[in-house]
Amino acid sequence: MIHIFAEPTLPAAVQDELRILLDEAFPGFFNGRTHIKQQPHFRIVTHQRGNLITRVELDYRVIRVGAEGVCICGLIDLCVRKHCRGRGIGSRLLEEGEGQARKAGVAFMVLMANRRDIYSRHGLEHVQATKRSATAGAAVAILR
Repeated sequence: MIHIFAEPTLPAAVQDELRILLDEAFPGFFNGRTHIKQQPHFRIVTHQRGNLITRVELDYRVIRVGAEGVCICGLIDLCVRKHCRGRGIGSRLLEEGEGQARKAGVAFMVLMANRRDIYSRHGLEHVQATKRSATAGAAVAILR
């Protein structure tokens, strides 16, 4: 079952589960934390038989494109427990994230990922990083 939590309402039990999942999915990176630099606005999680098996963060921003401010949504750190991969659960999480972004009226989504193949199956397009970019690449979906 998919649940969406606004960050301030995230139950302590889910935070504990997130720490375990994040440490499993990203060894040596989160080190018991539930976020890196700043807390996301929302988290989408999936439980199966009472256990947390997936999660992704939604982070809303306004960026400057030319002279305009454009609303975007970042989908951050999607992960699925190893024993649950290959069943479409991560895909459902991506679809839910896109649905939430559409409801919020954002112009596009940005996803940072090492596994571009996962995102390309969902119509996201890889964009090359610029010299000023903090990442090696991103996947972008224009929401219409």
